[in-house]
Amino acid sequence: MIKPFLHWVGGKRQLLPEIKKYMPKQYNVYYEPFLGAGAVLFELQPKVAVVNDFNSELVNCYESIRDHLNHLLEEFNRGYFDNEKRYYEILSILEENEK
Repeated sequence: MIKPFLHWVGGKRQLLPEIKKYMPKQYNVYYEPFLGAGAVLFELQPKVAVVNDFNSELVNCYESIRDHLNHLLEEFNRGYFDNEKRYYEILSILEENEK
């Protein structure tokens, strides 16, 4: 079972039992306009989903995982992201992109 890899302010994880009460038993496409950490999406694991979020960096994160999963896993396994120097390099790049 896939679980959210993020914790998100306003997340719906605690509300899952209540949300599921109101979900239809069958549907063709799952739509999620406020994805956040994706608690509902990962709980339901629909075959077809259309997701969105206002936070473009969050959407970029999900798209990067979707489009480059094997590359990301290789980098994690090589310890690419377990390096303090690399952490600050990435942080610096992100801060420059915000300007």
